[in-house]
Amino acid sequence: MSLPPKMLVALGMFLAGMIGCVVVLSGLGLDQAEKWASVVGVFVSAGIGAAGLVLGWRALRQPGATAGSAAVSATRTGPAVARGPGSRANTGVSGVAPGGSTVAGSGAAEAEDGGRANTGVENP
Repeated sequence: MSLPPKMLVALGMFLAGMIGCVVVLSGLGLDQAEKWASVVGVFVSAGIGAAGLVLGWRALRQPGATAGSAAVSATRTGPAVARGPGSRANTGVSGVAPGGSTVAGSGAAEAEDGGRANTGVENP
């Protein structure tokens, strides 16, 4: 597995920066190096926090990103058997999805002794 050229360049730049930091901080002495590490840490954490806020804001603004609006589908499910009163066998979709529900190629659902079976879309 080879990395794409952009990834190799980014990795090389990161390693060069890390080596540069080690060289600079090792020449400053412990007290000065600790102060610089603290200053750099503040800026790095502020940048990561800002990036997290931006990514969260963008994710919420995407169409269809509201909770419970996604479509639900079941494809190529296996068999299910319900045995006994109140038992359920479901190889499809159970419940209401605001984005719609689809079932394709569901397996066999079998109910015995008072159970319920569903191979399609069931709204309980």
